[in-house]
Parts: sequence; structure tokens; C-alpha cells
Amino acid sequence: MKKLATFAISALLSCCLYAAEPAAVTEKVLQAFEQSFKTASAVVWHEYDDRYEVKFLHNAIDSRITYDKEGNILRTIRYYAGEQLPLMICAKLQKQHPGKKVFGVTELSAEGEVDYFIVLEDKYNWHYVKCSPNGSMSTYQKYRKA
Repeated sequence: MKKLATFAISALLSCCLYAAEPAAVTEKVLQAFEQSFKTASAVVWHEYDDRYEVKFLHNAIDSRITYDKEGNILRTIRYYAGEQLPLMICAKLQKQHPGKKVFGVTELSAEGEVDYFIVLEDKYNWHYVKCSPNGSMSTYQKYRKA
């Protein structure tokens, strides 16, 4: 048990050290982010060959933005609860999926388009629904709960 605890603490510390090492983000990208998200917290940057990704909290919503090297936004992702969904989508979900509860939402914005990937649950199943801002939706996966 003592070895397991020592291993767990070592793993946690090494993860913290890795996460603490900042990416070499260009001034253009930092400026673009800081101008738009002054109140962001828990900011973590990742650098890739042709882009940067920043993970952060904004208004208590877990968010990610992918920037190109010039500071232009390529895509955004936000993860939140059903209460933050637009009202029209909430109403259509209730009408098309009565009795199901929103478990979580992933909002993806890229190239001028927004899509909502919504996980619904009922007593026996998980339902994965893709929804557009105009309210059109389709179920793309369904899993039986264990």
C-alpha cells in the first residue's frame, strides 16, 4: 500500500511539473487571447507544429480555443451543462426527447459554423444528439447503460 501511495504521489507531481512548463506562445497569439478573455482563469497553453491551443475557464465554463500562428481563431470548444444551451434548443430537445435529461454539452465552433453535441440520458440509455443553432437535430449514437 505504501508503494502504491508513493507511486501515486510521484505520478501526480510529475504531471504537475509537466503542466507547469509553459508553451512558447507568440506575442500575437497571447495578445489576441488576452484582449478577448481578460477574466480567463486556469489558463494552460499547448503548442503544436502549426497552431496553439489554450484551455481555460471563462465564466465557469471549461473552454478551448485553437489559434493559428498569426493569432487567428481556428475553432472553439466549450463544455457545459444543459442550462447554458440556447432556449430554442432546450425547447426542441424537450419536445423531441421527452423524459430525457441533459447530461452534458460540447459546443464546437469552426469556420463560421456552430454545432452542439448533447448527451442525454434516461433510465436505461445514453443518447448522443447533434444539434445546429436553428434547432435541427439528429441522434447519432445510443448506448445502453450498464
